[in-house]
Amino acid sequence: MAESGTSLRDKIIEALEYTNNPNVHIRDLDALEKKISILKSSPNLSEDLLVISDFDYTLSKYFLPSGERSPTAYRILLGSKLLSEEVNKRDEELSNHYYPLELSSSINEEEKHKVCSEWWSQGNQLIISTKVNRDLIAKIVETSGLTLREGIGELMHIINSCNVSCLVFSAGLDYIIKVALKENKLLTPNVKVISNEMVWDDEGTISQMQGPVLTSYNKNYNILSNYPDVAKEFDPKKFVILLGDSPGDSNMANGMPNLQETLRIGFLNIKVEEKLENFKTLFDIVFTNDMPLLLFIKLLKLILSS
Repeated sequence: MAESGTSLRDKIIEALEYTNNPNVHIRDLDALEKKISILKSSPNLSEDLLVISDFDYTLSKYFLPSGERSPTAYRILLGSKLLSEEVNKRDEELSNHYYPLELSSSINEEEKHKVCSEWWSQGNQLIISTKVNRDLIAKIVETSGLTLREGIGELMHIINSCNVSCLVFSAGLDYIIKVALKENKLLTPNVKVISNEMVWDDEGTISQMQGPVLTSYNKNYNILSNYPDVAKEFDPKKFVILLGDSPGDSNMANGMPNLQETLRIGFLNIKVEEKLENFKTLFDIVFTNDMPLLLFIKLLKLILSS
């Protein structure tokens, strides 16, 4: 345990196990200490703070226990064996074509946004074609193999008990994410989910996708103009702690009208040697190799402590 007289910098280093954990990377320790000091100096931090988190591969793990890649919210639905083999096959074709392009280092972000918009739009049409019923979604999520990142229960408990607002901001599917959180008792009143919105008819059958198509590359706060009730709640927030696993996630707080400081936490799950230096330019702290949330939780406790 850190002594009461220990400096803030030493407490940060201790919380993150920075000197002895090879999966913890800090871009600039001085800048990190300054940001955390600013957050801690707020007299009403719980009221002023918004936690913005991506879902796929941030709140969920990248790897399944088998070593296979965990399904995203889209693939939980479209890859489900509870749907037709034809749907599964078409989803796999789309993934095999577009996923390598999304990861490619040879095309720029504007082109990647176009690629992802095409992919998502075709995926949305495929979802509508399934005529899936809302009552089946819980079973689809349950049988998907989705694994939430270790520590998410404690993280959400801390956020909720401290009355901190949380926005789960995802390029996935809103109803899938809500069911996954609800099944784990994590969808508390302080948590809002903004994602690609599934709309159901009177019989509970998927009828359309509503709102803007959210991809990894257009996911920023300006999107909330389409969700005025959520924007009204979050617009006054001055500070953001942001969690994401892709370069685009680092922009999720961009456009907040009263934002004074953003602490960015990145999860780099694969291709660490290739991508680490770029991630360190985008995020203040980078956790590598599909790490649990436990060290971030220790840091959050430090930030929220008096």
